[in-house]
Amino acid sequence: MLSVKNSPANIRHHRFNNYPMKPWKNGQGSTLEAASSCDQQGNADGRWRVSIALLNENSAYSDFCGYTRSQLMLEGEPVTLTVQQSSGTEQRIVMQPLSLLRFDGGAEVCCDLRAPGVKMFNLMSRDNKTSHVLEALYSADLPARPDSSGEALLIFTLSTNVELQVGQQGYSLGQFDLLEVQQPEGQVICVQSAVGGDVSAIIVRIGGSSSLPLKPDEVSNNLAAKLEQL
Repeated sequence: MLSVKNSPANIRHHRFNNYPMKPWKNGQGSTLEAASSCDQQGNADGRWRVSIALLNENSAYSDFCGYTRSQLMLEGEPVTLTVQQSSGTEQRIVMQPLSLLRFDGGAEVCCDLRAPGVKMFNLMSRDNKTSHVLEALYSADLPARPDSSGEALLIFTLSTNVELQVGQQGYSLGQFDLLEVQQPEGQVICVQSAVGGDVSAIIVRIGGSSSLPLKPDEVSNNLAAKLEQL
């Protein structure tokens, strides 16, 4: 397995076992931070962030007004999310593994757990700075070359082992690892094989094609091959 220091400067392999644990903004939970955007000096600039939220008790989500958020349930018993919009409307959504929810980061969201030990893939991007597009990559479709447009391409693995190639460089990713490719356009990126699970990875394009207006909150319990742009 190749280490980060042997990779080109625009590619970073973020390993699940090395994700730092950080408290939620509101202090009601914790998250494993996988990757976040940085400026040219290497300082976090708040444009986007990918993390794994750890849900172990009923709690309220933090307020991230000005961001668009996407959550994909990775593991655990079903979770009921109550989403309160600024318009006053309330929506109750039952999440289960591979359920996807997109919502305004400023909405009031509370989670009601049946059991602790829930993991949620959590992606957010700042509305006035960038956007994000999600795509599910199915193991049956491998090998595959994801669209490499945009300012960054993120490959978040769901399978226990995923082999991929970026140019002449090979990478072996474990479950919940993330490969970050900055300025990917023009690079040949191929996900070659995967072990375990029908969905091998989630492909995230940061700053891809033109963004669509944010639609009302909705959940998909059967992850489509391609998810609408947020």
